[in-house]
Amino acid sequence: MQAELRRALSDLNRTYRHDLAAAFGITQGDELQCLLVSTKRVWDIAHAIRYRFAEADWVVGCGRGTVTTSLAAGKLSAPEVDGPCFHEARAAVEAAKRDRMLFAFRGFGDAEPTLNAVASYYAALYWSWTRRQRGAATYWRSARPP
Repeated sequence: MQAELRRALSDLNRTYRHDLAAAFGITQGDELQCLLVSTKRVWDIAHAIRYRFAEADWVVGCGRGTVTTSLAAGKLSAPEVDGPCFHEARAAVEAAKRDRMLFAFRGFGDAEPTLNAVASYYAALYWSWTRRQRGAATYWRSARPP
């Protein structure tokens, strides 16, 4: 998986360059991390990754917060950047893994319970499908234009 992820980094960074504040990078050996300029494309990016690497059941942790590393250089990858948003994202990933969710959110204030409730509903629906149904749904979502 790690070799495939490494080969995909430049393509992901090129495809989503307008959405990235810090480029995709590999963390924990088999995880991807990026810093988005907004949450607008989270769904599209998550499903594109899920489609491209269909052999894994991806978990997406979205953290909101400040960044303490200067992004002025403009060439950093997300693993080189630090700040509370990354700590929130890591906590979201851990919660999603624990609760068998596909998406989890931390640091979103009053909206967080609603976001996680919708994510929980989506996970229940997703896991009720067969592997073939999940693959078809992921293919359909990834084939749609953003």
